[in-house]
Amino acid sequence: MIGFMGGYHGEAGTAGAVGAETGDLSYGFRALMPGFVHVPYPNPYRTPFVARPGGTGDGTVDYLRDHLLFHAIDPREVAGFLIEPVMGSGGCVAPPDEFWTALTDLCRELDLLLCVDEVKTAFGRTGELFAVQRWGVEPDLMALGKAMGGGVMPIGAVLGTERTMGFDDVSTGSTWSWLPAACAAAIETLDIFEREPILEHVHELGRVAREALQPVWDRNARIGDVRVVGCFIAVEFVKDRATKERDPELQEAVAWACARRGLLADSSSTSLNLQPSLVTPLDVMERAVGIVDDSIAEVLGGA
Repeated sequence: MIGFMGGYHGEAGTAGAVGAETGDLSYGFRALMPGFVHVPYPNPYRTPFVARPGGTGDGTVDYLRDHLLFHAIDPREVAGFLIEPVMGSGGCVAPPDEFWTALTDLCRELDLLLCVDEVKTAFGRTGELFAVQRWGVEPDLMALGKAMGGGVMPIGAVLGTERTMGFDDVSTGSTWSWLPAACAAAIETLDIFEREPILEHVHELGRVAREALQPVWDRNARIGDVRVVGCFIAVEFVKDRATKERDPELQEAVAWACARRGLLADSSSTSLNLQPSLVTPLDVMERAVGIVDDSIAEVLGGA
């Protein structure tokens, strides 16, 4: 399996091995879990790759074709790719449109599976029910969880095409499978998405966040990048915009300053992430960005 650097799929065993958000998450056991390789996530702000003339149109997939699957790995040994359609904990990053076209073409050409981890992105967080719908991508396998239960009950699922899951010998026995309350919560969650304009509201939250964060970015040279994908919102701090050297100390200080003002922000491996409820009022979103702005001013002012 080929995973992507910065991606998060869990912290132990196979899930920890296929992910690669930070090296410490797999410390001590990656060598015990063979069969996974990683390439940089197609991050428009930090990708080390440039699309070559006459290539696929995407630098990451050019690297896969020209280097990884030529020099290091025989494609016959690859089952497929596993990727977060929008990288969540790793920085709220959406790949460029060209990436999905090129990756899909590569999978078809080499008969590889395109597997997406939508545990964090699905059920509205990007403004679509599933994040892959933003690009019209049809994966072979899709992992779901978390918001599937409406935030009140634990439940997970794997969706797949007939090609990948059209078998009749799957085991359906388990001591703790199909808890009735969890299934009821998931069904009600889907009904609410059909009845109420939640996805439209997520798009509005994203618009408000983008508009509010633009002047914050303009005023602060220590902000390298601002990213908004629905209710995935990230502010990436750097020591210098030209070198893009990360500034984790500043990020952590701003996170604590936000907490003192009543805003819980995720100080992740690469950025300060805001991940509000999908039904957050628009004025609360504006207040949240204002708190981030005030916190940055406090920290950089030396208070």
